[in-house]
Amino acid sequence: MTKKVRPPTLPKEAIKGFSKFYNERDDIYDKLRASEDRENKIPKAILKHLDKGKVVLDLGCGTGNVSLLLARKARLAYALDKSRPLLRVLRKKIRSRKIRNIRVLESGYGRIPLPRESVDIVFSCLSFPAHSGNWERDLKEAKRVLKKGGEIILLEAHPSGEFQRIKKKLQKPEFYSKMNRFMYDLHKWLASKGFKYRVINIVNDFGSKRNIENLCAPFFGYELATYLLARDRTGFRMRLSIFRWKKS
Repeated sequence: MTKKVRPPTLPKEAIKGFSKFYNERDDIYDKLRASEDRENKIPKAILKHLDKGKVVLDLGCGTGNVSLLLARKARLAYALDKSRPLLRVLRKKIRSRKIRNIRVLESGYGRIPLPRESVDIVFSCLSFPAHSGNWERDLKEAKRVLKKGGEIILLEAHPSGEFQRIKKKLQKPEFYSKMNRFMYDLHKWLASKGFKYRVINIVNDFGSKRNIENLCAPFFGYELATYLLARDRTGFRMRLSIFRWKKS
């Protein structure tokens, strides 16, 4: 009998920090996201799986950078998040750009307000399942709204690479160990659910020393910002895993 893999839990310190940032720093969240992936590898990875005419769901959409990207090619994009401040920013973008094929859903992952088998692709970038409160329940819900033959595509941080090596130097050993273990366990749990993955390398570049102070420090921590400034650097490389699962 195959041993059941228990879903890991994001450390409480991390949950508290992320929640505080998402709900109180919507003023810089969008600029922070714009500094990620300067070589545009994420869009290429996303769009290669998206055919025109599809209906997609972006779980944990934030201010909608990925949702906006998906909407360029999809027939309809649902953008779901529970952070009202971040969704407020997304709604402003939709109005100012006169976009007609994005529907905003203010909700958590546990109860997606969509009918059964109503979307072709469920997508999430650095959000689901890591920020989920109940992995088993929420994955089941994501599968519920997915059409037969549809795919779940998830982008998550990989527990190796330059970014992880830098964090190991800077973070308290106990906290770094918890977070690194969490990421390994996340990969293990998704693999146990039938997800396959490949790894891509991206470059996060804040562009200037001022942006390191104003964007990098509030989210990634002042230790990392100080580390970059001391070395006259404006960014770092990190690895992402692209997970895929198809509903038969």
